[in-house]
Amino acid sequence: MDLKKLKEIKLTQKQQTQIFAAVVLIGFAGYAYWNYLYKPLVKNYKAKVIVLQQKEKDLQDAKNMASKYPEFLRRASAINEETEFLNSRFPANVSFAGLIEEISDKAAANNVTIKTIAPDKEVKKGEYTEKKFRLTVKSNYNNLGSFITGLGYSKMLMVCDEIKMKNDTENVYSNDNINTDLVLRIFNIAEAKTE
Repeated sequence: MDLKKLKEIKLTQKQQTQIFAAVVLIGFAGYAYWNYLYKPLVKNYKAKVIVLQQKEKDLQDAKNMASKYPEFLRRASAINEETEFLNSRFPANVSFAGLIEEISDKAAANNVTIKTIAPDKEVKKGEYTEKKFRLTVKSNYNNLGSFITGLGYSKMLMVCDEIKMKNDTENVYSNDNINTDLVLRIFNIAEAKTE
């Protein structure tokens, strides 16, 4: 189109008003489309994209957690076994008769003669209770060591303390040439009760 011809076009007042109204209407229509249709749609779309990304992240986290579930079960089983072991080592009740039997069995298995066994004081220490027993035994060094080691492998937690050994000067060459005094400490979680 030639510009000269465009300049020569003469518009009437009515035509000019119609063109102006059309431009204003197109402008308002564009503004209304942008402001009331496009912008809310874009805003809604962005919000849904954020929600979708969060859900995808949650899904990935759930997949990762599900893939680690066998490992979790294995660890939980190991923790349960350790807890059961610790609970067996710290019994709720200490049976005096059962304790005597266990100590006697360990002594007999290691050729150790128990001369005396006497309960000592019971002390509450926060979450647990400590019960002491004084023992006097007769044996040799090797058997005494095996006896103490055997007590360490006992079902309940036992600690040998205050060990005092003396050579039996009358029977230096016998198999039972050591007299030993020791304190056996036993621990339990609940308040100790002897039966």
